[in-house]
Amino acid sequence: MRLLLLILSTSFIFASQVFFSPDGGTREQLIKLIQTTNGNIDIAIYSFTSKELALALLAEHKKGRQIRLIADRGQGEGSYSVLKLLQANIQVKYLPTSSTRGMMHHKFMLINNKYLVTGSYNWSANAEKYNYENCLILEEKELIAKYSDEFSKLWKEAVTYDKLQ
Repeated sequence: MRLLLLILSTSFIFASQVFFSPDGGTREQLIKLIQTTNGNIDIAIYSFTSKELALALLAEHKKGRQIRLIADRGQGEGSYSVLKLLQANIQVKYLPTSSTRGMMHHKFMLINNKYLVTGSYNWSANAEKYNYENCLILEEKELIAKYSDEFSKLWKEAVTYDKLQ
């Protein structure tokens, strides 16, 4: 009986989900997570062209949630990027590329230091409809702390768009 209680109690401490694309409903799951959780949202993303995800973030920002986003400069300047729309409303920074640094290729989101979303899934139509990508939603505190440290480090290095010029 004790073993059963231990198993049941630990299943609620650590919950995880995985989604695959194409056509796995990943974008809808991310929108649902953004809309149904509370607290600050920190995002480090390589490619962000999904208008649906951008609109979900803007709606939450209007409700008073703090949202910070770090993106790759080259992707931010792409013709399908939604980052210019977002940077007019939320805190968006870019990691400048140089001869000694590569691109910002992370793909993760932290929500209120309670949820970690990571994987190969780019926030794009290609990821949703064509590419074979994965997305994990985790609640493991040790992993969240490590990703939070990484986000803080990147946030200090990143600059606003006007400083890239």
